Amino acid sequence: MAFLADVQKEVCDGEVPALPLRWWGLFAGILNFFFFGWGTILAGVRSDRPTTIFIGVLQFILPVVGWIWSMVWGYLLISRAEQYSSLI
Repeated sequence: MAFLADVQKEVCDGEVPALPLRWWGLFAGILNFFFFGWGTILAGVRSDRPTTIFIGVLQFILPVVGWIWSMVWGYLLISRAEQYSSLI
């Protein structure tokens, strides 16, 4: 039950992982625009966050809603990568 609560919190807060390399964030974000969910799954694997992997799977299996959701998360991944690289 705590896992689903963590997923809900991550989705409601729009909490995407900050990947350690800027190009990983850009690649995952762009991947989400064309292959919905796969960029989020990649980001979850790279940041070792099972909740993000689960969100990517949901984006992949929900046809239209998942695609739109995936594009929004792709944008968030790219903007987070840009923020992370400006801090370094």
